[in-house]
Amino acid sequence: ERCAAIADEFGDPTTAVMATWLLGSPHFLAGDQAAAQHHCERALALSTVSGHAELKFFGYDHRTRGLISLALTLWLRGQPLRAIATARQAVDEATSHGPVDVSIALTFSTLVLLLAGEIEAAEERIEKAIAHATKYSLRHFEAVSRGIKGALLIVKGNPMAGVELLRAALATLQADRHNITVT
Repeated sequence: ERCAAIADEFGDPTTAVMATWLLGSPHFLAGDQAAAQHHCERALALSTVSGHAELKFFGYDHRTRGLISLALTLWLRGQPLRAIATARQAVDEATSHGPVDVSIALTFSTLVLLLAGEIEAAEERIEKAIAHATKYSLRHFEAVSRGIKGALLIVKGNPMAGVELLRAALATLQADRHNITVT
């Protein structure tokens, strides 16, 4: 929140948009879905008005990550149709960015589809996510995607194979010290 206040003082639209996106994701992860939705929707509106759609810093586009946080938040707040549409928007926009952005969008938009009960669409999306992460040697996203595939297998009635994939994914993430993804 201090970052957003400082960004507002600078008066630079790009900085303000990025700071607002950066507020949405932590609120989502902390469980404050109302605040997450507020900040993500505000960032989306600011980036649309200011024309700063791409905010690529630290190797990925913050708008892509923010759209995924917004999609998951919308699902948690009982808006599955908006959640699915927002997840699709994240995937569509990420295709014009780099491989990491595409991995973020493909991997985590699958969760929205899974949660919304769109099992066939989730299966198709997660296979794309795994193939993409493998192609670009994005081990973290490959592991997360395989874990999500494990959850899909459990939902589809194959718990043994699903748990095996989940265990392998967790082992990879723990070995690579991606503890935030593990929790």
